[in-house]
Amino acid sequence: MMMRLRDLPLYYITNFCPVLSCDDSIFWLKDPDGVIYIWSRIDDMMIRGGCDMKEVLLNFLFHTENLYYIEDYTLELIPVKNAKEAAKKWCEENKNTTTKFVVTDELLKPLEEKKEGSNKGVKQKKRQRRKNKH
Repeated sequence: MMMRLRDLPLYYITNFCPVLSCDDSIFWLKDPDGVIYIWSRIDDMMIRGGCDMKEVLLNFLFHTENLYYIEDYTLELIPVKNAKEAAKKWCEENKNTTTKFVVTDELLKPLEEKKEGSNKGVKQKKRQRRKNKH
């Protein structure tokens, strides 16, 4: 079965067969040349797994240093290990950076309205139960 996903033109992959799907969020896709890619809908990231299923399984389970992120549009291959190290380094450098969140009354109004609405339903049910008892 051949299919197309809207988001994959970023990677210039148009014809592929789905090989594996997990919770409709992670997809293993095989292109016409047999190369298998791992696409995450959650991260919107594509990983080149390997040239065939055996290689992908070995890389995924035992040799993660052979997995590569594919950069959008440029198609540059970035080792997953390097990307993780860069992310850890960035976190360490910025862990003392403070983030300020501002919550205004305007932002809280929809939550208060929802809470009030849900309480009304509970109170009405209690009244109905009392009427049914008598």
